[in-house]
Amino acid sequence: EPGVRSNVGELMEAAKRRWDEKSLDLYATALEVDSACERAWYPRIAAELKSRWRLVESQDHQGLAAAKLNLVHRCGAVLRQTAKDSRNTLASEELERAYRDLFDVACQERSYEVRLATAEQIGSGGDTAFYALRAELGPTPKEVATPERTSAEREKKEKERRRLIMCAWLIPMLLGSVSNEADRHSAKSFLVEWLAWVGSDPPDDRKCPLPLTVEIALGQGFKAVANRRARHFATCPEARVILAEEAEELLGQSSFWYSQLTLIQALTLWAL
Repeated sequence: EPGVRSNVGELMEAAKRRWDEKSLDLYATALEVDSACERAWYPRIAAELKSRWRLVESQDHQGLAAAKLNLVHRCGAVLRQTAKDSRNTLASEELERAYRDLFDVACQERSYEVRLATAEQIGSGGDTAFYALRAELGPTPKEVATPERTSAEREKKEKERRRLIMCAWLIPMLLGSVSNEADRHSAKSFLVEWLAWVGSDPPDDRKCPLPLTVEIALGQGFKAVANRRARHFATCPEARVILAEEAEELLGQSSFWYSQLTLIQALTLWAL
């Protein structure tokens, strides 16, 4: 309705005038209002979050983290509702772009807790989220970098590290949530590539081995999927079988105790 669209616009304008956690609360409220109607504003909200996320600051670190977590959960719920709503007026391209924007937000985020929560929301996005991020999900060993001499170089390397960890979290989660058989096959192929990277040695001095933090993230991705019960909206029996098999494979290749413990916890959850 025109009145509701006006309210959402006013909330977004108010959010743009602030640079603290209240700005994120206003965006969350705008999403809440819009989700009760036609959910047409989300792509614009996601784009604004992508451009403004790193600029939001507060001396109240707990309040800022809580506002980010609330907004991330609201974003994930709206995207899932919109994807399955037959009245959805958003084009699939807009939904996919919104998922990519949310992924980019997570790659900017310094807080481990917020990044993991964002991965869990994207990882429950099913076919739409997988299709949106399929170009990001393959493992990408990089050339060994020279020491970073500037803050821009350090930030670039840190963002790449966060991107790798996000992808390692996401690939098991998305494999567990896709319903399309072709997408499930593609997601499994990506996961097999990641596991091959875990089990291989660098072929020469120019390629980097898999960082230990990324190996841990893979195990955490498996555990996050295993925590979904059989009736969870983002799971299916076929995916659970595949994931349990691949978790056993990774357990045999992993060399770090924390990764091994995390995978054992995942396999135990599936066995219960």
